[in-house]
Amino acid sequence: MYSIADNKQISKSTTTAKHTLGNDIYDIDSENHTKSTSNKHNVYTNIAYNLDDTHSLELSYNGLYAPRNKSDAYSVNNLFSDANSLNKGKDYLHNASLYYKHKWGNISVEYTNYTDDNTQNMKYIKDHHSIDAFTYQRKQNIDRVKAYADMSHNLKNNWILNYGASYNYVKNNNKQSNVDKQHDNEGSYTSAFATEEHTGNIYAGTQKSFYEGKLSIDCSLIGELYKINSYRKNALLPNITVTFIPANDHIFQLAYNSIRSYPSYWQRQNYTSYNDEYSVSMGNPLLKPARTGNANLTYVLKNKYTFQVSYYKVEDFFIDQSYQSPKKLQLLHKTFNIDYTSLLNFTAVIPISFGNIVSSNLIANVYNERYKSNEWFELAYNRNKWTGSLMAYNTIFISKKPNITMNLMAFYRTPCIQGIWDLEDNWCINTGLRYTFAKDKAIVGLQCNDIFESLYPKIKVRFDKQYQNLNQNFYQRNITLSFTYKFNGFKDRTPKEVDTSRYGVN
Repeated sequence: MYSIADNKQISKSTTTAKHTLGNDIYDIDSENHTKSTSNKHNVYTNIAYNLDDTHSLELSYNGLYAPRNKSDAYSVNNLFSDANSLNKGKDYLHNASLYYKHKWGNISVEYTNYTDDNTQNMKYIKDHHSIDAFTYQRKQNIDRVKAYADMSHNLKNNWILNYGASYNYVKNNNKQSNVDKQHDNEGSYTSAFATEEHTGNIYAGTQKSFYEGKLSIDCSLIGELYKINSYRKNALLPNITVTFIPANDHIFQLAYNSIRSYPSYWQRQNYTSYNDEYSVSMGNPLLKPARTGNANLTYVLKNKYTFQVSYYKVEDFFIDQSYQSPKKLQLLHKTFNIDYTSLLNFTAVIPISFGNIVSSNLIANVYNERYKSNEWFELAYNRNKWTGSLMAYNTIFISKKPNITMNLMAFYRTPCIQGIWDLEDNWCINTGLRYTFAKDKAIVGLQCNDIFESLYPKIKVRFDKQYQNLNQNFYQRNITLSFTYKFNGFKDRTPKEVDTSRYGVN
């Protein structure tokens, strides 16, 4: 499989702020525009060989290539020089996997290499005069090897035993250099940062049904050993799901699962980069993994109506929010671990039909979200807020011959919070048409999302001496026209995706 994408994007954001410095307050207005282009290639190939009815080998390769990435950012500021940042770069990812499949389980070995090379040339513009400020270059090279084994056995009395182990090794080399052209190399520097990460998991679990399938239990325990450079953190991660079906019209399920998540490798580097004269981004080598515990109680009535109460808590949650420095006129962006974030959520899913014409799903949520930190840029906060949302998914059957359907999605959410941010209420309407013909082999689709450009909420910060208004709701509407034709009963095989969430600059 091969795909190519030629992407051109534009974005815009506006910020108004009151920056407190000692006894003085500075009004700062800024507007940022970005135009970016990129060429992306995706190559996927897979070959499988069946040794016999119970054994098979499978080899796959996934390549993601972006040889030309370019962005041109221009920011206007009432208090500082305007800034023009030209960024050019390229990144490549190669992933190869070998699978051995047996009736008892799977064994896999996987190798990934990721490289990223980006150069930023910054100019400051004041009184119609342009000054070369600096040239900043960053490079990233990541090698990852992952191996795992998953096994499953059917035991006596319908017990099922699952067990396995995995090991993940990552070697990461980041480099950066800055040429300070504005001050005759006074602020020039070159630095390198290397990490070695080891993650080992071993797990065991069991499944069992009771009372003729009315009660089933699926539970497991994962032991994780984690080390990145000198930082170590081990954990036990329990997971359990209990399902009870007293009658055909009633299903109860209680589940608890726990996972760990990790910041990107670049976020853990000790770097400093400038978006303009006012805004600065920094890395944090002290970032720790976050741990999430998630509990859900679900009730399904008549296999149609779903009601759920859920609660999750993320300890050492990592978050990046801007901070107005009290020491100098500078806006800092840095990712921190806060104590935790949590959410208590009540959900109802109600399907509704109007004859054979309209089929709808209504999803209602009411939730309380909390963010707590004892030390965020030497500040502490403990904030929570109740929020409600309502979403309706509708399918309208316009015609059977020809086969034409219409989809309509409507969404509304009341004001909410995120860290120190206050988000205004937001809403959205998406709609589209789908025409199926040629004995269901051909499909023409037309889709328009965020028609009124109302999905992204405006953000306000009114915390301590932090005062900002942010608006990123520009150029968000998108229209998609697609054509699909399936030959000879083709069944889509989705390529194995490679997790790139920790690569590049997030």
